[in-house]
Amino acid sequence: MIIIIRLQIRNLLTLVCLLCCGGMTSSAEPSSPPEDELRFSNGDRLTGTLLQETDTHFVFLNATLGEITVAKTTAKVVSPPLHIAPPVETLVGIAPINEDSPPPNKTNSSPKQVKKPDPSAVEKIANSVDAKTKESWSGKVEFGLRQQRGRRDLFTFDLRGSAERNIGDNEILTKGRLLYGEQDGRINNDRYDGSLQWRRELGKRTFAQSVTSYFQDDLKDIRRNWEQNFGAGYRLFEKEGHVVNLGAGLTGQYREATRAESGFYALGEVFQDYTYRINKRLTVRQNTQFQYSPDGGTRFLTIKDQPAATLKDATNYKVRFNSVLQGKLTQKVSLNLRFEFEYDNAVSAKSARTDQRVTSSLGYAF
Repeated sequence: MIIIIRLQIRNLLTLVCLLCCGGMTSSAEPSSPPEDELRFSNGDRLTGTLLQETDTHFVFLNATLGEITVAKTTAKVVSPPLHIAPPVETLVGIAPINEDSPPPNKTNSSPKQVKKPDPSAVEKIANSVDAKTKESWSGKVEFGLRQQRGRRDLFTFDLRGSAERNIGDNEILTKGRLLYGEQDGRINNDRYDGSLQWRRELGKRTFAQSVTSYFQDDLKDIRRNWEQNFGAGYRLFEKEGHVVNLGAGLTGQYREATRAESGFYALGEVFQDYTYRINKRLTVRQNTQFQYSPDGGTRFLTIKDQPAATLKDATNYKVRFNSVLQGKLTQKVSLNLRFEFEYDNAVSAKSARTDQRVTSSLGYAF
């Protein structure tokens, strides 16, 4: 009996020692450090290592895609806490970006040696998930409608669209509008316009800009108006969600009007734009533009194609002020409140020179 008890005690001590040694061995194994996460504005994510961060770009290393360069305007880098395991890498179905947390500063991070895959493998991966890359287009369509019956009959219709794309240091933005309105059976708004803007980063704060625009407005007696602007700008402020740009340039204008002589004009231009991201759902955007042409008084009023009088008081200058408050209802749907003001002194009818509106619309991002 004594021998059996001693054997049982010896076996129990042996089992305890084995458990203690196994626990020490498992705890001594080194755990892999958490990886950085590259989050794109469309919801896509990649895990890997942030190699370098500049004022405008991230240089990111992914085990599958290799080393890639991404503009800061399209993505951000987030490092998870050390006690949290990195998320499983995927390219679709990710929750919205938490834009309140700033990206880490890892300018001096040492790169890891990861073998880059061949281009055919990268293409297969991109095609398999059908995901947007950093150079893909993103845009939004807005629709606003108002109808009123009673003491006054009112009908207004607004349709807007925009699309943008970033290619390295280049930013492309295109916009289009259709504005139509009736009051008591009479048309009080009938305007169509569109623009294409290209900006290229020249330095840390400077950029070049080109804007091509077109509009027609029957109520202002303008059959067609083409403008081409070339200019340069300077980023006055960029911090904590605020971006302020200021610039100037020259604009060539060709205008065909019903009661004025058609022709080409040269205008000096000063522009300013401001963006403020209040939080991940609310954004304020505002832009101002002033144009002036010293030779705008050389046009003539016409009566049956015969010149009648010089428009001495119609110096060719105009002012535009646009602002919008955008609130995201979901990742795709937004509610937009706009205030738009335009004054064009070259319009022959004084009552039509001022154009001011407050509109609300629903937007869908794609």
